[in-house]
Amino acid sequence: MSSPSSEFKFGANSSHQQGAPQGGGRRLTLELSSADAAELKAGDFFAYNDLVGFAETDWDAATGTVTVNIVDPFYAAVTGADDSGNAKLSVGTYVYLDETSGTPALTGKIGAGNKPFGILFDEVPSGETVEVRVKPVQTAWAATDELAGE
Repeated sequence: MSSPSSEFKFGANSSHQQGAPQGGGRRLTLELSSADAAELKAGDFFAYNDLVGFAETDWDAATGTVTVNIVDPFYAAVTGADDSGNAKLSVGTYVYLDETSGTPALTGKIGAGNKPFGILFDEVPSGETVEVRVKPVQTAWAATDELAGE
């Protein structure tokens, strides 16, 4: 995997997708360098600065673009854990982009440096990683270090 910039993060996920977006602000086409997005595939989740969502297309090397959805729920692998350890994550729980393992993942961990990502539409059992529907949510929150009380 290439070394993405510190502003762009993504994780591989299933190709499942919930619903068919119809535009109207749901989709964006982003121009990204190969260092940032060369391995970004349709269905992957991503974070670019404070923008979060799911890729609808593979990154196109010829144009340097990818189409992303920042509104509709998609299926993503989520791990049942919070800042205290393994934990069941209920429907409506916020999930965060957690990079502490070296591979971006979605969990219930608010911890330092984790980015708010979205809301669960399905329950995640404690300690398990399962594919569930996640709705990306664009937040105007302060740094998550402040949310975690650090």
